[in-house]
Amino acid sequence: MARLRYRSLATLLALWLLAGMAPAGAQQGTPLARLEALEVAAYGEVHQGSLLARVERVETDLLGSTQSGPLLDRLSRLNGLFYAPGRDGTSLMMRLNAAEWVLLGRQAAGAVEPRIRALEEVIMGEAQQGSILQRLAGIAQVIWPDGKVGVAQRRIPAGTRVTIRLDAEVNSGKAKVGNTIPFTVVKDVTLDGDLVILSGAGGKATVSEVQAAGALGRSGKVALDFGTVPAFDGTPVGLGLTERTSQSGSEELAAAAGLTGVLLVGSAATVVLAPLGLAAGALIQGQNVVVPSGTEMVVEVTDAVPVAALQGL
Repeated sequence: MARLRYRSLATLLALWLLAGMAPAGAQQGTPLARLEALEVAAYGEVHQGSLLARVERVETDLLGSTQSGPLLDRLSRLNGLFYAPGRDGTSLMMRLNAAEWVLLGRQAAGAVEPRIRALEEVIMGEAQQGSILQRLAGIAQVIWPDGKVGVAQRRIPAGTRVTIRLDAEVNSGKAKVGNTIPFTVVKDVTLDGDLVILSGAGGKATVSEVQAAGALGRSGKVALDFGTVPAFDGTPVGLGLTERTSQSGSEELAAAAGLTGVLLVGSAATVVLAPLGLAAGALIQGQNVVVPSGTEMVVEVTDAVPVAALQGL
């Protein structure tokens, strides 16, 4: 198949190259740590070699050529291109997430380059040549006539429910403090028709407390800190149970999650999985909490957060 001809990309690329500095979180750490984070985002792995050679590789793959200036400034510009909105209101990650949602109905996981290659194979039948920005601009022009992604500013309220799928088993008889449980958002979260969290977004819950079932009727329990999940624009959105739900609505939330015999309790940041009878005051002899991999459950946004949303199509 003939290679896709990228027409009228100069204007799009110029706008995207004017992206501002990345959010503070993306700029923290040593230059090596920041470069490693960029490599993982772009390729899915950390590369070897000198800092300068590795920065030049990312620049070449992302922009098509190496850049000039102090190394720290170049790292900041690369971070900005990945995460900070440019003049069109979108970042590289926002455009990629939007393209995946339109074509696949979900946000994919993993490194940027393989995700772009997968979209090219869907649209054109094979991977294309050029820099990452050129290739993504070509995909955008196929989906949107003017190549621009529609975004709107929204504020996700605390208490917004998010349906997730646990991608590993939770078992109070086996879990250890510090274990991580990957999870995936399985339903789009919308506000006024605009998408704020896309299906396919992923996160990791951390076991913060565990009690195995034991003698004298001690039932098991597991406390999970669900941390954050990225919004459409990459903003971290904290998940857990709000204080209101922890006090009055956790049984309803457990029912909505389909967790038969399990009660969700805990603080705003932590979800405790415990046998329903235990929380209700009934003594259940030696019952561990076991939630199989693939189980869907409902958690909540713990604090309101402003985000850029993908406008409904």
